[in-house]
Amino acid sequence: MTVDVDNVMLIPPSGEWAATFNPAPTSYAIYIDIAWDVRWQDGSPTGIDMDLDVIRARDGRGIWIDDRDEWEEHRVHYGYPLDIVTRLEQVALDLERAVTEEGAPFDTATAAHWLAALDRLAPA
Repeated sequence: MTVDVDNVMLIPPSGEWAATFNPAPTSYAIYIDIAWDVRWQDGSPTGIDMDLDVIRARDGRGIWIDDRDEWEEHRVHYGYPLDIVTRLEQVALDLERAVTEEGAPFDTATAAHWLAALDRLAPA
């Protein structure tokens, strides 16, 4: 995937999600892809997008879990194992709560810190 704006991505050791922190004025401040086996490989992030997303919008829509319809369709169509379904649904709920509570790394200050660090790396 390519994006139109510089952003900061967090990939935790669990490999169950990847969070993208976007600068204003983009629509989504935080976009978290629930995934499987997210990791760095040969200098690039890789993993399997499992369709569930946790989003914090800037336009007043708030925080929500997105693409539940795709998740339902794909988990049946591809026969996802029940333990994976249960785990990733819980991960989505936990992340939605964490984003809502705005604790680090999902608080504004942490994202602003890393986005400013990224800006300092950009060539003038």
